[in-house]
Amino acid sequence: MFSLIKKIIITMEKVPIIPLVVLATVVMMFFQALFSKLMQMLLTKIQFLVWDRNFLLKVIWQLCFILVSSMVIIVMIDGSLADLLLPPFVGNIDLEKELAFCKSHKKVDVSGVKSAFIMHTGYFAANTIFGLINQSYKTLEFLRMEIMFAIIMLTFYSKCPLYGMCILLISHQSSLLENVSKLCILIGRHTDSELLATFSVGFFAYHCAMWLAAFIIEMPMFLSTNKTIDSSMMFAELNLLIITHGLVVAYVIVSFFEGPFTRMVHAYVSHAPDGEKNLIFFLFGTNLAHRRTCSVTQSYRRDTSRRQSRALMQIIRRIDDDSS
Repeated sequence: MFSLIKKIIITMEKVPIIPLVVLATVVMMFFQALFSKLMQMLLTKIQFLVWDRNFLLKVIWQLCFILVSSMVIIVMIDGSLADLLLPPFVGNIDLEKELAFCKSHKKVDVSGVKSAFIMHTGYFAANTIFGLINQSYKTLEFLRMEIMFAIIMLTFYSKCPLYGMCILLISHQSSLLENVSKLCILIGRHTDSELLATFSVGFFAYHCAMWLAAFIIEMPMFLSTNKTIDSSMMFAELNLLIITHGLVVAYVIVSFFEGPFTRMVHAYVSHAPDGEKNLIFFLFGTNLAHRRTCSVTQSYRRDTSRRQSRALMQIIRRIDDDSS
């Protein structure tokens, strides 16, 4: 099995990159459409609210990508699972080392880089196409994803792909906790679970700590202490690096304005209405629709009670008809 996978990777390394990117985009779009269809059928069957259903589909799909992408990047940087759960300055993420490859413009000899680039490019390209179709391109979240897409593309062609991958992994650290918190809220609303509601608060607090460590402390310090210009660089290489550095700065700025932590701070500083001072609004940017039922069990009991009441009424009517 492993020899077959190795042969596939070797074959992919020899194939021109553009056809592979197009193929990866089509495959990602197919899997996303299939996933959405199957999940819609499942959620309809268990009577999940339509409004919550759309959020749940998005959260689960993003979690799947974050986990797969993180594992691929961690393997390439010889890291561990702790790199996904600890702040950037604690783990094995070395942005300065990867930025040095961008400045030297020398090819990084790491196996699987091309395959990882194709996978990520396919995902981001599919996300762009669906965003244009669904008309969600006006949101800050879409802009943040497109900036990361551009960073991945530029760092690959600048021969320092792991620099872009490491920035993506830093983004995954806080995004993972954010989406897990969302998942706890959505499932907790459906099952009426107080335990999941408590977990969602805990994951959100952990997300805020990781987000602050990455985008308020680590990334600004790294960008301010690492100069982009090197006198030994060629003009074209220098232009690529300046654009890449500018995109990283733009990504940090957009992440700052788009993040749940910023929404929470803004809600309390600007004296927003009470409806905007809750965890659901901080995470989703909107208040979810009110539930029609408290839980699946209570819904089943209520439907059973209604059927029994109707049957009892029919029996009473028949008795009245017979007596008359």
